Amino acid sequence: MKTNKLVRISIILCLVFLFGATSAFPTGLLAAPWGERGQTGAHIDAFPGRYDTDQASSDFEGDPQSERLTLISEISGYQAVEEPISEECFFDSGYGVYLCEPLSPAIALNPNPVARAQALRILNSNGLLLIPDSINKRIMTFDPTSGDLIDPNFIILEDEPTGTIIHAIMAADNNSFLISDQTRNVVHHYNMDGEYLGVFAPVGGADTDIMQNIRGISLRPNGNLLVSVGGGGNAHAIAEFDTTGEFLGNFIDNGSGGLESPFDVYASPETDWLVSSINTNQVLQYEWATGNPLGVFASISSFPQQIYEIANSNVLVSNFSGTPGVYEFTAAGGLVGIYNPDGISNYRGVFELSNGNILATTSGGVFEINRENELVETKITGSSRFVEFVQLPGIILNKTLGLDPDVCADSDEIVVPAGTLVTYCYEVTNTWDITLELHDLVDDQLGVLLDEFAYNLGPGASVFLLQTVEIWEDTTNTATWTAYNPGPSDVVESSDSATVNILFHAVELSPEELSSSGDPGETVEYSLTLTNTGNAADEFTVEAGESEWEVLLIETEFELQASESAQVFVHVDVPLDALAGDQDMVVITAISAGDGSETASSMLTTTANAVFDLMLAPGDAASFGDPGETVEYTLTLTNLGNGPDTIEVEVGFSEWLVNLPETVFSLGTGESSEVVVLVEIPPEVLADEQDSVTVTAVSAGDASITASSSLTTTANAVYDLVLEPPIAAQSGDPGEMVEYTLTLTNSGNTLDTFDLEVSESEWDVNLPDTSFDLEAGESVEIVIQISIPAESLAGDQVVVVITVSSVGEDSLSATSTLTTTANPVYDLALAPEEVWLTGEPGETVEYSLTQTNLSNTVETFTLQVAGNVWEVSLIETTYEIEVGASVEIIVAVTILAEATDGESDMVIISATSESDASISASSELTTTAEINWYWVYLPSLFKAGTP
Repeated sequence: MKTNKLVRISIILCLVFLFGATSAFPTGLLAAPWGERGQTGAHIDAFPGRYDTDQASSDFEGDPQSERLTLISEISGYQAVEEPISEECFFDSGYGVYLCEPLSPAIALNPNPVARAQALRILNSNGLLLIPDSINKRIMTFDPTSGDLIDPNFIILEDEPTGTIIHAIMAADNNSFLISDQTRNVVHHYNMDGEYLGVFAPVGGADTDIMQNIRGISLRPNGNLLVSVGGGGNAHAIAEFDTTGEFLGNFIDNGSGGLESPFDVYASPETDWLVSSINTNQVLQYEWATGNPLGVFASISSFPQQIYEIANSNVLVSNFSGTPGVYEFTAAGGLVGIYNPDGISNYRGVFELSNGNILATTSGGVFEINRENELVETKITGSSRFVEFVQLPGIILNKTLGLDPDVCADSDEIVVPAGTLVTYCYEVTNTWDITLELHDLVDDQLGVLLDEFAYNLGPGASVFLLQTVEIWEDTTNTATWTAYNPGPSDVVESSDSATVNILFHAVELSPEELSSSGDPGETVEYSLTLTNTGNAADEFTVEAGESEWEVLLIETEFELQASESAQVFVHVDVPLDALAGDQDMVVITAISAGDGSETASSMLTTTANAVFDLMLAPGDAASFGDPGETVEYTLTLTNLGNGPDTIEVEVGFSEWLVNLPETVFSLGTGESSEVVVLVEIPPEVLADEQDSVTVTAVSAGDASITASSSLTTTANAVYDLVLEPPIAAQSGDPGEMVEYTLTLTNSGNTLDTFDLEVSESEWDVNLPDTSFDLEAGESVEIVIQISIPAESLAGDQVVVVITVSSVGEDSLSATSTLTTTANPVYDLALAPEEVWLTGEPGETVEYSLTQTNLSNTVETFTLQVAGNVWEVSLIETTYEIEVGASVEIIVAVTILAEATDGESDMVIISATSESDASISASSELTTTAEINWYWVYLPSLFKAGTP
């Protein structure tokens, strides 16, 4: 089972390295770079349930090494590893890993005797707040009234036996402190001087069968110690120890009342015990005398830690996670409010200050907050734990000094000239509830002043002693007043110190040198610290030396107490015309009024910044151009800065091609240069199409300084047309109609109207339309019909000019010249088509035929004879005949001499056009032989008679 858990941890570490995520870790462990000791704020719920370990993250510092990560225990900041890295590691069975404490404290700890003495004085009067710093292993002290830090190193814990400290309280003897150690499983014991006395409980050292993973501790009225136990063989209990550290058993039994992993056990003035149970997210209530469960006091979001009851009996609970913050409940457990200012989380300890604000501790420090969810003040940073108020019973010695030998002065420190008579006053007050009868007073400089002096000092009563001494040098003396009763018994003591300083004057002005810079025209403000380093009140005059630039001291006279400081504000005006790098130096001098020879000075060096500024003009420009044309813009770039600058000019996005012949310009202060921008208008763009481009100038000195010009280029409307074909010729027969198809194209870039005109013509010309609206690039076919007159002769022509004109551009036109020619049409007539003649045998018979040229051109015709037997002759066989003219053709047919009467012969005479052989005409001539017989006619005689 352990092996499986170790494998699981390894996988988690790899995931963190790869993905930088912590969401795979179980609750109570966080991911952080290996060796880095810093806070992380994630909470992970990969495994069901919650193991009984604190879930607070710890504070780390150091250089992170992100190539390796580890798991960090939220309660202690301990590393979670598979194998122990030192003897101080302990095995956490809940996760199956070793938890190892940091190998060294985060910061160096140095005791401060003065701060510790002040803390002890307050401990004897108003009391102290003890707050452990678990990373740095120290107990810090704070003022319970203001919450201010008094001594950050009140107790510096021994490093070797100390683990994660949670809670520090006053021991039952009122003369030592008990400190719970969560990871060493013991309660440590320290005396009032901060010296380690050893393990208080359990007697004999750590015993995990008695307590392990301990947190909050408390004292019962009889002085017995109660310890909250979260793990080990006695988990989920409140263990009880006597005043010597012997284990007496459990005051609250294991799991009693549903207790799971207690974190704090708090003695409520309302006679009940309140215990925070982190695994059930509840504050449980137990009977004062017996520890028997009384039920649930209140439920809370997640992980309640320290509990504290305030004056009105309301209860404050610090809640670490879930909905973090300080929860306030009524005495009956009703929720009053949750206080969680922005930026604070992982709450651990809680205490209410006298001003009503709340002192809250977290994994990040000690904070004063209010009930309006506002952060009032950060007291200290660091991994802080529970807050405990402690106060010693007994006496309080207040040692003061002054100059009146008969009066107790109020001050514990004065400044006087050497040889002055000073009167010490030793005033003691009984803060106990019994009378103290005997008194000793010892001053470490003046010796024994009282020895077994009999005086009944009743509860609350005070008495004082005066002692006058001549002082020649700085003197601090400490007196100890011991009060007791015969025996001796009821011995209490209190110490206090007082200081006499010999008067001297001194002054400090810091820093001695200070440099700053400003823009031309700007006022540079310096803040110097003037400190009265003498030991008495003094007055100081502050002066400014010579300066070429204007220098103003806001205040020149200062009254300061010893060690008091004031801010000296000096204004230096950088001239408007200052160039980059120009400097001015002025010496500021402070002079003591008490001793004019005591001065201090500071040299202020002010440098004019390089102010980068530029202008690109005009800011907007527009131009026009024809498609395919390059439009040129000329911009003016000016360096408005106070030093040289190199400026790069670049163009933004543009759909058209933009070219900068020059892009880098080096300009001195005030210099200008022309920036040429070329914008190419695409040939195919339509009229009024636009493209805008932003030209930006960028300062090399300061890339945030830019200037720009917006250039808008518009394509002109370009009118053009194409009429095709420009020349066309056709022919046709007379009477026919010839048709031409022309193509008109709008080759401009905008809509245009085109008008069509026809030149004068003797022949009829037909147009379907005379006006056309065409979009850019659109074409239309135009059909022109020309009628050839029927009477046209071959070769007759007409020339028609078609002219198309642009309405958008009236000077723009195109023509197409159409030439139409009448075809030659061939035809003839030969008449008559048939002729019959007779003749005597051997006789020649002549036929007369008429041939007419029906063509529309002069034509030559050829005559041919066919089909005949008898001899046929023609005068001519070829005839050229004018248009419409006729010729007579004589055809001679000789009748065969031996022809018999009635014998005939037919001849076909054909006329054929020489231009078109298909055109012909024929005539059939039939000749018949006729023999002329002579007939004699006799007279006819008729006889009348009866038939």
